Amino acid sequence: AGKTYKFIVESFNAFGDKTGEGSVDITIPAKTQEEIDAENKTAELKANLESDKNLAKGKEAFVLSKEADKAAITDGNNGSRWQADKAVDNTTFGVNLGSVQKISSVVVSWEPSNATAYDIFVAGADEVYGDTPVASVSGLEANKNLVVETKFDEVEAQYVKVVATGWSPNAEAYGISVYELGVFGEATVDETTTPVVEPGTVETTTPVVEPGTVETTTPVKQDETTTPAPVVPTVPVAA
Repeated sequence: AGKTYKFIVESFNAFGDKTGEGSVDITIPAKTQEEIDAENKTAELKANLESDKNLAKGKEAFVLSKEADKAAITDGNNGSRWQADKAVDNTTFGVNLGSVQKISSVVVSWEPSNATAYDIFVAGADEVYGDTPVASVSGLEANKNLVVETKFDEVEAQYVKVVATGWSPNAEAYGISVYELGVFGEATVDETTTPVVEPGTVETTTPVVEPGTVETTTPVKQDETTTPAPVVPTVPVAA
């Protein structure tokens, strides 16, 4: 972008004689700041989709057709994709986050067989979505590889569902196609869960005394005339 190239054209007749020559300088249009910002934003969103920030990464996806390929939606890989069977269902895909989470945005990385409009629904552990989406997207370019971020007021949800309401010509012909679905927000922690202690670590702060050491700090007298010296328990260091 922004560079100028010279193109030289020469013409010859059937006998190999040169009959003409010409040249033209062509400058490739420089990118606007808006285009640069958009490219940087897309790169950032793709990186987030592949990172552990994405609450949907590695979780169970659900679809209404082509179930054999559904894992591609949440595998954290922008190179794999799922495509709906338009003859069966050309509308719905989503993810089960595994537990109720606080979420505030959804990112869809579309293959050029994209939806041009869609609604985002959420449900709790009961998987009841209701009739009102948390967000609606419309006016997207058709037949474009798009990474679309949709923000909304924070909600608690376990299930996130995308329902297409508008289709590009490619999507109408072949079915909607998605590289990756991202869900972002605050991951919640079950406070009632007992911490899991790995083998070789100590579960509490109580000193563990090895065989052969003294279990208390009571001074041991070696000789009645000798000043008692406290013995410090040996505490093994966790590997």
